[in-house]
Amino acid sequence: MTSTPDCLYDLSPRDIVTIDLFDGGEPHRTCAYLVKAPRPAVIETGGSRARPLILEALAAAGVAKEDVAYIFVTHVHLDHAGGAGALAEELPHARVVVHARGASHLADPSRLLEGTRMVHGPDAERLFGPVSPVPRERLHVPEDGEVIDLGGGHAIECLDTPGHAFHHLAFFDRGARVLWPGDVMGIRYVALSTAERPYVLPSTAPNQFDPDIMAATCRRLAGLGAEAVAFSHFGAARLDVRALAERVAEEARRFVEAGRGAADPLDADAVLAALLDHVREDLARHGLTAGGAVEAQLRFDAAINAKGVAAYFQWLRKKTQGAE
Repeated sequence: MTSTPDCLYDLSPRDIVTIDLFDGGEPHRTCAYLVKAPRPAVIETGGSRARPLILEALAAAGVAKEDVAYIFVTHVHLDHAGGAGALAEELPHARVVVHARGASHLADPSRLLEGTRMVHGPDAERLFGPVSPVPRERLHVPEDGEVIDLGGGHAIECLDTPGHAFHHLAFFDRGARVLWPGDVMGIRYVALSTAERPYVLPSTAPNQFDPDIMAATCRRLAGLGAEAVAFSHFGAARLDVRALAERVAEEARRFVEAGRGAADPLDADAVLAALLDHVREDLARHGLTAGGAVEAQLRFDAAINAKGVAAYFQWLRKKTQGAE
């Protein structure tokens, strides 16, 4: 599948291009970004099936493959980094920037693939494609707060941002004032959003979701002074980052409460039913309705989120039993 004219657009005036990766064959689900700096960078890769779309975007932007200096991935879930190895093969001088806890999984993705199959079952390879390793010598593990200068006013600060996963980084372009929060500040549903009011729900995928840590991370990111958020799911938007942080933290708490009220909070199917009820009520409060593709997207995400909430309650139970 090739890109279409509306899947590439500039976050004017700072030379940041959004690339629709057509996750699962659907538009406006998952994206990567190209920073057209003197030392160009790609942020997020999606699965390996997205490689042609990223290469097409580089060509359209006039960026030679040999000139790309960095590939940044927020975390190693396959919808964000499954294509890192395949893309690195095409971009011979690019270093892959990844969290310390995720680096070994990019070098040897066997355990990552096993975990992905546990979440997505037989759909894992269809969704994300094959996963190639990244040579260890091409991995760069930044310190929390480390700044990578791309030139041209683009200085990317790397931030340790747990809550969605412990192997999670966010990236903040200090010059452009753009924040890439990965999944820790939620999913923006394009079909339900306007420029003035984005519709965002948290991403509570298993198995490292923690609502309290997510809330603390969101507060930290809200204090950076970002003027725009470049969501991995989906697209860049100029918005009130503090309001976004509050929204995600509160909804993460409500996801947990919905799970707590389920017939069995340790059972993902029971939690899913409770989460779907909550999302329907939340949509109604915002005067929104979801049908067709967006309803399917909400259900798909809710099924994954329910597994994460159930895993959180399993962790709480083990923690309580260990304290007894």
